[in-house]
Amino acid sequence: MILSRYITKISAVPAALAASALLWGCAADEADAPKVPSQEADAQLVLRLALPSVSRDATRSVDYAPTDDELRVSALRILIFPTGEADAECVVNSPLMLPERMPVAGAQNNASDVITYTFGGFEEGSSYKIYVVGNIPHDDLRDIVKFSELQNVLLDYSKQLPQAGNLPMIYEEEADATFSIAKNPTAPVEKTLDMKFACVKMSLNLLFDKEYTPAGGTNVGTLYGENGFKPTAITLSNITEETPLLILGQTAKVAGAQTLEVLPLGGFYTAWDDVPANANKAHADIITPGTAAAAGFGDYADSWLWHHTFYLPENYSSTADGQLTLQLEGKLTDADGNETTASVLFDPVKIGVEDVDDGVSATELPRGSYYEVVGRIVSKELDAGQLEIYVKAGQWTVERDTFEF
Repeated sequence: MILSRYITKISAVPAALAASALLWGCAADEADAPKVPSQEADAQLVLRLALPSVSRDATRSVDYAPTDDELRVSALRILIFPTGEADAECVVNSPLMLPERMPVAGAQNNASDVITYTFGGFEEGSSYKIYVVGNIPHDDLRDIVKFSELQNVLLDYSKQLPQAGNLPMIYEEEADATFSIAKNPTAPVEKTLDMKFACVKMSLNLLFDKEYTPAGGTNVGTLYGENGFKPTAITLSNITEETPLLILGQTAKVAGAQTLEVLPLGGFYTAWDDVPANANKAHADIITPGTAAAAGFGDYADSWLWHHTFYLPENYSSTADGQLTLQLEGKLTDADGNETTASVLFDPVKIGVEDVDDGVSATELPRGSYYEVVGRIVSKELDAGQLEIYVKAGQWTVERDTFEF
């Protein structure tokens, strides 16, 4: 899948954090605070956490980084359950000491690029499964004892969508989540786990560009003449309201179909970079906004970009009726950018990308994915305007560049 373009250069985690350690034990039976670890090295787990990354060589004069808000951690918690039981009781349910922001894994999983925790007191000859949760309130998790209680935790997005600075994160991958303590162990078990964002990131771009000519169509400037177009509403429908914290095997529980008016959230730009060739590039967006103008909308009459980057709950709808849908409406303007009485309602457009290799249908927005949506106004029909939509999708990971100076 195509990956997003967020870039960071990793520095070592502070020693105080790398050395942080906790004693195992369910928080329902203990004070909810980090503890000093057992010193029995033969029954310990050394756990390293980070967000996933993709390495790519680059020659740059400066470092580029994802926003601190996206990597910020306000709460971090681990739950560990023994395997082999239908509804096991946890042996660990504890908060973790927080880094200033979640680190990003190095290209070779270098230990300096992760935050490390140590746990002790596990039973020899037993196996356990790990879950790590970031930016979910401790009150929602601290009293969990049984695995079924963790499965029943729901993320409620009916009143608040995910926001940078408090983005939900999770580790729940089946393949690497299990560890075993051997009989008569001689060294601790070591696990390095990459967390993922438990939401979707979307860059939404709508363009009215009189220089644009769609393939096989009519130039937009020719269509509109002296008229311009001013959006009055940009809405997204079928946004999930409620999602299980643990998605694996529970996608049918994703529910809700709320509508969000996003026009007030974004901004207008009179300049932008438009690189269609980036549709086939893993680490570059097609549209990059320039500097937003602060003048009245009349200055945008001939050409404009409306842009907003935001975060959505994942969606696992199996039908087109439940797919995320974008709709645009607005008014024609005169040559000076003033609204006329002519309204344009654009046909709804469904947002999604099918990925057969990863088993993702076009009706889904999977957890931890990144979407760039580019919509170009290409018609002037008052009752059924048309948008030319291109959606670029991929896994939302952080890119780690190798720099040369």
